[in-house]
Order: sequence, then structure tokens, then C-alpha cells
Amino acid sequence: MDAKEFVTIAVDIGATSIRGALVDSLRDLPHEPPITLSTDRSHGAEGVVSQVRHVIEVLLDGCPSADVVGVSISSPGLVDTSQGKVRLALNLPDWCDIELAKLMRECFRVPVIVENDANAGALGEWYYVFRRQIDSMIFVTISTGIGAGIIESGKLLRGASGAAGELGHMSIDYEGPACHECKRSKGCLTTLASGTAIMQYARSRVLQATDSVLWDLCKGKLEDIDGPVVEHAARLGDDVALAAYDRAARALGQGLVNVIHLLDPQVIVLGGGVLAAGHLFLDRLLEIVGGRLLDGKRVSVIREASLGSVQGIAGAAVNGFIHWELME
Repeated sequence: MDAKEFVTIAVDIGATSIRGALVDSLRDLPHEPPITLSTDRSHGAEGVVSQVRHVIEVLLDGCPSADVVGVSISSPGLVDTSQGKVRLALNLPDWCDIELAKLMRECFRVPVIVENDANAGALGEWYYVFRRQIDSMIFVTISTGIGAGIIESGKLLRGASGAAGELGHMSIDYEGPACHECKRSKGCLTTLASGTAIMQYARSRVLQATDSVLWDLCKGKLEDIDGPVVEHAARLGDDVALAAYDRAARALGQGLVNVIHLLDPQVIVLGGGVLAAGHLFLDRLLEIVGGRLLDGKRVSVIREASLGSVQGIAGAAVNGFIHWELME
């Protein structure tokens, strides 16, 4: 293939935003700013599917279809990669048994593949940041929910049913609160350490803390306490906000200790919106991990993701490169 035939349309579906870009495998990262839409959660699955369709349409208009190898989509949830179907995504409305690849193929007449978003995130870091020079790594995304992508022997570890890496539903407190996503697990990492968990904990605690700065920031409206508000309050030294991050860091720290003891990866990469809190979250997390590992020095395997807002797009693109054999 010549250079112009290496173009992949990469689309990243998230609970809060949908991004898409044209990615050339001969370049380091998308060379144009991605198209970004706020995820339409008000019209169920069809609303999100319509947005994905729109993003692909706009990108195809900017590149002759003959130059596009295919469309590679990153989606949250349990993904059947062989069928290009999302079996279940708990953080998107009615996102169940969505035959995403089939729907997009019928619309655009180009090859389409679908991968879990955390798996795609792992591929992005492995390819663009580590340049395929490591054999085992785990990418953990801490955002609305929590997920993980596992690379072992230089390949994605998907598991027998394709559901490997559902770290968010690992329980670390079997008598803990019920999971707000699956309604089955108790005391799981999604319930204790996700961005949603941090927000919910802050909302519950602030009711008993009338002097919390959170009340000023949300102007007395409890429902306006979201992730950015909690982060702002924590930076101002608010006790409630700091406690919310501390609780999340302790929970995720214990989860990562379990993962390191089980899989012994070369690297664990942390990404997702919660990492915007920086040292307010990371310092405590690293303290927990270093203090509980059998070999405390292994805490050095943990590092922050480097790809920022294009993480999902980059990962989806790499998945396309692998699938269509575009990697050198």
C-alpha cells in the first residue's frame, strides 16, 4: 500500500463525548483536531448511533472513500469484536446488543470494526507511547466508570468471552455499596473509585457539612456538584472533596495491588478524567499501592497516560492498523 491508502477513520464513543478523526498510520497521531460532539443521552441508543453516523459522514466528506481503509470504533461496554456488536454498555442509554459495525457498514459501504474502549486505550499507549517495546502492560481508565485493557506478549488479552479487563466490577468490599451500574456487584471499584463514585460520595457527605465550599460552588443545587466542581473544591482544600478523592484513591490503590500481584505487568498506565485531579488523587493512590505490595518498589510500574483527549481515537486507529495489517 502507498501512504495515502493508510487512512483509517477512528471514532471514540464515550459517556460524555464522541470524537472522530482521520488517522494515517505513517503519522504519529491524528493530524487534524478531532470532531467532537457531546453524547446525546436523551434519545436512547438511536441518538448515539445517529451521532456516530454523523461523525463518520463528516470525516468521509473530507477524504475520498477510495483512500479510507475502514472505520475503527472504540465503544464502552462488553464488545463482541468478531461481530462488531456491543453486547452491553452500562454507561450509555439502552446500549444493549447494538450491531454497530453492521449499521455503519450498511450506511457507508466500508469495512467497520469495533473494540472495547479500554482495550483501545491500551493499544494506543502501547503503540504511540511505548513504541511496541514492551510485552505486558495494563491500561486503566478512571472516568464515568472504570475499565482496563490488558496487553500480554504484545497482544490484547480479551479472555474466553471477550470480557477480560472489566476491572471496574472487581469487588474489594463484598459487603460494600451496590454497584450503581450493574446492580449486581457490591463494593466494586466502579462504585468506590470512579468519577461517578467521587461525585456521589461528595453529594452525600456535603449534606452534613454546611460549611463546605461545595455549597458555594454549586450555588445550593446539589445536582450541580459534578466532577469538575469536586476537583475545584479539593484544590481549595475542602474537606468533603478531599475525602471523596481519598476514598477513591484507597479503593483503586487496593485494586491495583491485586492486579499487580496477579499479573505482574511491566507497566500500568492510568488514564481518564479523574486523573485531572493530579496529585490530589495520585499521591494517595501511590502511597496505598507502595505500602501494600509484597515488593513496594513495584509501585514504579504505575504511570500516567500520555495521549490525553485523543487516547480513544489513537487506540481505535491502532486497532484498525492491526486488523488491516497496516503496521510495519
